Amino acid sequence: MSVIKLRQGDDFRRRVRWLGVASAPLNLAGYTLSASISWAGGSVACVIDQQDLANGQYDISLQEEQTAVIPPGRLSKLSLRYVSPAGGTVTAFADVEGLDRDVLMPGTGAIDVIVSDQGVIEIAAIGIPGPPGGGGGGGGATNLSVIDRTASALTIASDTGSDAALPAATGTLAGLMLATDKAKLDTAPADIGAAIAARETAGVAASLMSGHLAAADPHPQYATPAEAAAAAPVQSVAGRTGAVTLAKGDVGLGNVDNTADANKPISNAVSTALAGKSDVGNAAAISDFAEAVDDRVAALLVAGSNVTLAYNDAANTLTISATGGGGGATNLSVANRTATALDVASDTGTDATIPAATGTLAGLMAAADKAKLDGVATSATANATDAALRDRATHTGTQASATISDFAEAVDDRVASLLVAGANITLAYNDAANTLTINAAGGGAGTDLSYTAATRLLESSTGADVTLPLVTS
Repeated sequence: MSVIKLRQGDDFRRRVRWLGVASAPLNLAGYTLSASISWAGGSVACVIDQQDLANGQYDISLQEEQTAVIPPGRLSKLSLRYVSPAGGTVTAFADVEGLDRDVLMPGTGAIDVIVSDQGVIEIAAIGIPGPPGGGGGGGGATNLSVIDRTASALTIASDTGSDAALPAATGTLAGLMLATDKAKLDTAPADIGAAIAARETAGVAASLMSGHLAAADPHPQYATPAEAAAAAPVQSVAGRTGAVTLAKGDVGLGNVDNTADANKPISNAVSTALAGKSDVGNAAAISDFAEAVDDRVAALLVAGSNVTLAYNDAANTLTISATGGGGGATNLSVANRTATALDVASDTGTDATIPAATGTLAGLMAAADKAKLDGVATSATANATDAALRDRATHTGTQASATISDFAEAVDDRVASLLVAGANITLAYNDAANTLTINAAGGGAGTDLSYTAATRLLESSTGADVTLPLVTS
């Protein structure tokens, strides 16, 4: 025998020939034929053609696209099967790219799958029945074969009837041994028989005991183990049973002494730590006590408003100075004065902002309020009508010219427009310089006039001076 060689992506074609007793061809006329190549992850069905069933032969083939999906290696298997008209099934196997093997048929011998050098697959068997009138066969014998064998299942195929799947063995019924059971048995000890016998003996004893406990109590004066356990749930102490006497070491207290609190010693670690401590109130025993306190106080104090701190570590001094006022006095000053606000600053504390005056509360007078108030004459009639207030006949009193913002300019312009140059007179008004020069062009000694706006004085070089009156409406 040889292995069928099959490459992925190649066409595959083989002639199959079934032989019976004495290598006589089986007459497969009327039989149902099938062929497939299977592997762990799937299978592909072969095409059956070129049939010569009277002589038990036909061709099986696969196309390129079918062989392309078959994985390489020695895990593929070719299955050839025929089903007789009576329902009997025969299956034969051949390796594809694998080792040659036979398929045992219980009770009938072996089926030999032979792949010849000419690419013919011959299936020869002893006791395979031929069809009615065909050669070979054992006169109606039923042939069985093993199919569909996995780790948890195995099926026995019959060539004359239905197949049978073997049931798995149980604790009470024989059956198929699963692969997991075989692996478990292989790891069992060699004297498994004795171990099983001992377990069976123990099982019998346990069964008898459980039956006795389940029966009605024939001795009510005695307690069963379950009744005793319920009445006294503590069955052992520190691993001991019976009359138990415990020492302190039995419960993990071997280092415990029954010593009064006042007499308990301290540990070596605590004694060493206390030896490095100073007695209460003995600051002199701390070598850097003064320096530590100085540094702590210097770090603790923070200069607030109007206070400065000057720490001299070398001299061990901390100078605290007040930056405002002498002799404890608080000095106030005006700060941040604007048209609408005024702050009063303190050199020893927080500053204060004077709030603006309101109709009900006194407070800061804003610049706008002061300007408005300045424009109101003393004893002015506050409740007069607007017409009366605008009527100049009702106005009394005088107003200094210096309080009129454009008085001088208005007078200058008025005088300049009032004067007209007569004969032998020229007028020269300089608005920017606020001067009006009058010159005599002819005659004897001329008279020069000059005007001073600030005093409204018109001076003459040859006669009396005159003060110009105020302009009225």
